[in-house]
Amino acid sequence: MPAAPALTWQEGAGFRFADLAAPTEGHPGFALLPPEATGVTFSNRLADATVAVNRLYEIGSGVALGDVDGDSRVDEETSRHDAGIGLILLGDGRGNFRPLGPREAGFSIYGEQRGSAVADFDGDGRVDLVVAQHGGPTRLLRNTAGQPGVRLTLRGASANPQAIGTTVRLQFGERLGPVREVRAGNGYWSQDAATQVLAAPSAPTAVEVRWPHGETRRWPWPKGARWVEVSAEGLQVRAIGDPGRKR
Repeated sequence: MPAAPALTWQEGAGFRFADLAAPTEGHPGFALLPPEATGVTFSNRLADATVAVNRLYEIGSGVALGDVDGDSRVDEETSRHDAGIGLILLGDGRGNFRPLGPREAGFSIYGEQRGSAVADFDGDGRVDLVVAQHGGPTRLLRNTAGQPGVRLTLRGASANPQAIGTTVRLQFGERLGPVREVRAGNGYWSQDAATQVLAAPSAPTAVEVRWPHGETRRWPWPKGARWVEVSAEGLQVRAIGDPGRKR
């Protein structure tokens, strides 16, 4: 496939855009992976009687992505309808997932789960999970077993204060860590926390930030820092409990 042509960017009020030319050769860059190859073998199945009560049940459930165990690989939580058990699926970084049973995961939620999202609600550097249910209590699950990472908060311009669309990754000497993206919305009426939890198997030496308008910058990681805030003005170290700072 020929190389993609360079983009001609046009500036807008707080954003930029470019026209894309669809290639006339090659093929799409995605391939459907069968369950046997990924390990994701479950399905959200609804009884006919349940669907007859409310057709909205067919919309689907929440899916939350995060590094649950702190090994630098993306894991997944899936909510399920009709008294199914929500599942944690551990990723191996190669597109394969291993489902955890309730005993290994440390929790079981029976019922009609809907939205789910991840956030480090207690500031300990581990990804925690919140799951909403139809006709049941919202469950907040504190992660006590994952390897703690470091926290990174982005402050964007006034038109995009949470810097949605920004990608970040840590650097460890000559090695770069995995890329994380700040997203708006995930799963069923849900949104993960904007503050990213990044795996840190060793002390980071730098952080790389690619802003939505395309600019990429890199800052040295402060020694011993567990939480930093990055904006166009630079990098600042934050402490858990800073007044006026959202997590």
